[in-house]
Amino acid sequence: MLGLSNLNLLSNLEESHTIKNIEVANKLHEQGIKVWAFITPILPGITDVNEMIGSLNKYIPVFLDKLTIEKDSISMGKMLEYINNKYPKLKPIYEDIIFNDRNDYIDELRNTWKNNSLVKFVFD
Repeated sequence: MLGLSNLNLLSNLEESHTIKNIEVANKLHEQGIKVWAFITPILPGITDVNEMIGSLNKYIPVFLDKLTIEKDSISMGKMLEYINNKYPKLKPIYEDIIFNDRNDYIDELRNTWKNNSLVKFVFD
């Protein structure tokens, strides 16, 4: 799980790479231990949900949660500062999420995974 308090950790990731948690989840599943994945928050332009789900064993349930930030909150300030510094081209997308409650990436993911009963969206 990656929360907004871990933006510094996210900042240190240079390129997409296999996340250890995915490797561990797959190994545990292969050993017959029930596991599930919770991807939160989904950061458009940053979180490659399709790659993450594709890296998991196809029988591992996945729960997805969109980015939710209240206007004029401390979290909003931190997120917009992070986006401005690291991904300035994404600023309009995040402003749309925060100020208009519009998230096209989540809509695309819903459409992509709508027929997969093991992929669920939570906390909407």
